[in-house]
Amino acid sequence: MVHPVLASFIVSDFIFLATGMMLIAAATVWTAQGSAPPTTESVGRQLLLLNCPLVAVLANGILVIITFVLSLPAFALPNSRTWLKLHSWGVVVCLVFTLALGVNEWIQTLTTRANLEDIWGKQSDITQSMLQRKVRLVEGSSYR
Repeated sequence: MVHPVLASFIVSDFIFLATGMMLIAAATVWTAQGSAPPTTESVGRQLLLLNCPLVAVLANGILVIITFVLSLPAFALPNSRTWLKLHSWGVVVCLVFTLALGVNEWIQTLTTRANLEDIWGKQSDITQSMLQRKVRLVEGSSYR
């Protein structure tokens, strides 16, 4: 019979691992989408992805995986608290890193509207044309 505290630690640790894998997968997919040639359907998403800190998201995911690996010796050596303390500090570092990324993203979303003119001016004529076509398609399909 597994102790309930140990069972909850194992479950939460694997959830933690899953979040790290999702961070790595999201950063990888978004990087691939951002480097593909833009289409009318993807041009808006690609412009938003240009301002996202995808390298930091990838680094955060890797840090989460490393922190998970630090918890494995804690299972094998239940009398040693050193690995458990290292894992706990790793979780705190991941928490602060994730919080910093979240606050950065939140601040960017608050300032996106103010920066639209600069973003628009930096785009090529082709990109601007695709964005205009996309907006017209969305406006034409609105409910009346």
